[in-house]
Amino acid sequence: MHLKTLIIFCILWLSACSSLQWSRNQYDGQSQLELPDYSTNFIQSGDAYEPRSDFYLQWPVGKVRISQTFRPHRNKKHEGVDLTHYFNAPIYAAHEGYVVYVGNEYSGYGKMIILQYSNKWATLYAHLNKIEVKEGQVVERGELIGRMGKTGRVTGTHLHFELLKNKVPIDPMDFLPYNRSVAHKNR
Repeated sequence: MHLKTLIIFCILWLSACSSLQWSRNQYDGQSQLELPDYSTNFIQSGDAYEPRSDFYLQWPVGKVRISQTFRPHRNKKHEGVDLTHYFNAPIYAAHEGYVVYVGNEYSGYGKMIILQYSNKWATLYAHLNKIEVKEGQVVERGELIGRMGKTGRVTGTHLHFELLKNKVPIDPMDFLPYNRSVAHKNR
């Protein structure tokens, strides 16, 4: 029974991935990312994932320094926030959820994770040096999922973090807790 479910999941995942049309020459920022048609209805264990708590975010890095905000004036296509820290700094799950994507097939993003909470909410973690989770894994809020890096199209070590509502990027700052230790880049 579990083997059939796994085969169905793989077929659906491959069909979703085959529609990705990327060219390095056409890349003009994060706005071109076309997310795969993912859903928590197809979990490898055969059981549907159900969140155990309400949706809320925590910071995905221990010490927060924001180097790029969501859609700044000079780059309206930047649809996430960039958080800097040291190379290989731990990256934590901002919420509980199901890992629906792990890889580096999206031009410009480098090594990347998509963590889905529900069909409505998901987060994206890009430019990672190392990925510590696998597709199909259920993770808890605050669990180590990767290491900060500089893969993809970057100018330095950072985490590109996106909050997706119905697969559309929105400003995660409206959902992250205020913390006095958050350092903003001089604007």
